[in-house]
Amino acid sequence: MLKPQRTDGGHRLFNDADIDRIREIKRWIDNGVQVSKVKILLSNENVDVQNVWRDQQETLLTYLQSGNLHSLRTWIKELGQDYPAQTLTTHLFIPLRRRLQCQQPTLQALLAILDGVLINYIAICLASARKKQGKDALVVGWNIQDTTRLWLEGWIASQQGWRIDVLARPLAQSTTP
Repeated sequence: MLKPQRTDGGHRLFNDADIDRIREIKRWIDNGVQVSKVKILLSNENVDVQNVWRDQQETLLTYLQSGNLHSLRTWIKELGQDYPAQTLTTHLFIPLRRRLQCQQPTLQALLAILDGVLINYIAICLASARKKQGKDALVVGWNIQDTTRLWLEGWIASQQGWRIDVLARPLAQSTTP
């Protein structure tokens, strides 16, 4: 993606255009785009990062609608290796889950399948993270309906060095003193 000038000693010399290009590459990566896709995006400046994630949402929705849960699990696992949990949660899982949260039974079923697959994948990630050094933490929710969100937040925290357990059901907050 960059071809900087070189000194006689072989050191790289970056000009202002190179530095601008580096900043652009960093912006794409910070927005969750895979390094392997950045070159394509740089060649097409009109591409919007939201469109990239919308395409990923459509791919995920296609996997859900096909009913092939093995392929869905494999695809999510591959994404989990390419992107941090925070990026996937913010740009893919939460937006798609919002789209599926409605009164239509078919969409509710797809959301339930997605939530089950996500919780399963995240539980595996959390178990792996607990084998590493870190501080222990328990993710708890009070008066919430969306327990999958607890798992997503736990997954994010586990990638920040925490050894996470998730209280699988929300607690009712007591109103008595």
